[in-house]
Amino acid sequence: RIARASMCSFKCELTGMELEVKDVHAHHKIPIKLGGTDEYDNLIIVHKDIHRLIHATSETVINKHINLIHNKQKLKKLNTLRAYCKLEAISMASEDNNKIA
Repeated sequence: RIARASMCSFKCELTGMELEVKDVHAHHKIPIKLGGTDEYDNLIIVHKDIHRLIHATSETVINKHINLIHNKQKLKKLNTLRAYCKLEAISMASEDNNKIA
């Protein structure tokens, strides 16, 4: 995890925002419970609120954190990570409501 965080210069790999130590989360692309591992290639360093958004099932949580996603490319990457977790994609309706370009 430390190696992965160092490799990305302590920036969120989804949004590119610089991370303070308290905000660094290592997300397992394929969750451990679905057969994923702690191997370097299965980890992605993200902001703690992005991590919440990846795993969110509540519309309230999604609406609270979706403003961190600023374009369709980042939304697509977010939805790819959600798919690995067997979660539904965040819909186009959420995009329109939150003015994602």
